[in-house]
This record gives sequence, C-alpha cells and structure tokens, in this order.
Amino acid sequence: MQYAIAASGAASVAVEASLQLAQAAVELLAWVRLRPTMSGAQYKKLHFDDELRELLRQASIDTQVPASLPQLRQYQQQR
Repeated sequence: MQYAIAASGAASVAVEASLQLAQAAVELLAWVRLRPTMSGAQYKKLHFDDELRELLRQASIDTQVPASLPQLRQYQQQR
C-alpha cells in the first residue's frame, strides 16, 4: 500500500519513480491475487501486461479500447 501512496502524487517523487512505484504496487497485487490460482511456473511466465489484464478481468473491468479513441484502437490492432 505504501507503494501506491507514494506513487499517487508526492511532489518530491519524480515521474519515472512514480511509474515504477505504481507498477510495483500492481505486481504485488497480482502476486497476492493471481499466484494462488496458478502454478509457480505459470506465474513466472506472465509479463506485466498479462498480470494487469488478468487483474482487470477478475475485477470485471472491460479492457477494450473505446470506439471514441480511434487512434489508440488502431495502435492496438497493429500490435
């Protein structure tokens, strides 16, 4: 939780550090929520984007890019 608080906008924390802290907080949450549902080998194969996507899926949060963001949708389709 301290990672999330520190990443949420403390003036003395640089942007890069804030992003790193936020990612660390998400990875910790993924470890707590996802690790019990899969083997250690399966979990180790996950990349950060896979962890985030699975956390969002478990929370019933849609991961589709909205139609109102056509450039972002186009970028997503290219990947």
